[in-house]
Amino acid sequence: MGRSTGADTLASVPRRRCVACRSSVPGSELLRIAWSVEVAGPAVGRTLPGRGAWVHPVSGCLQALCPADLARALRRAVTSTQVAGLVAHLVSPLVGRAESGPAASPLESTASRRSGDG
Repeated sequence: MGRSTGADTLASVPRRRCVACRSSVPGSELLRIAWSVEVAGPAVGRTLPGRGAWVHPVSGCLQALCPADLARALRRAVTSTQVAGLVAHLVSPLVGRAESGPAASPLESTASRRSGDG
């Protein structure tokens, strides 16, 4: 009575769909992109207000992003220049990490900043 099973725990984890590859995974595995007033375009941040788009933090999904995907998810116009700038900003740390060896993922660095570890 009242004992939870592993299936119950998995079902309670919020799932999100990557706008690039369309796979549905736990939200903790994805980056959230929302419209930022400060940069007048899309930006990464779990706490940014408004509608969000979710994408895997891997080069393949980031490179596959297109303005139509983000525009549909954010429900606002997004230009190819804005997407290119966002992708360049997100892919450059991934390329550097691949060349220099393992390091913290963008998700881990965000979490450590919040907890004050880094």
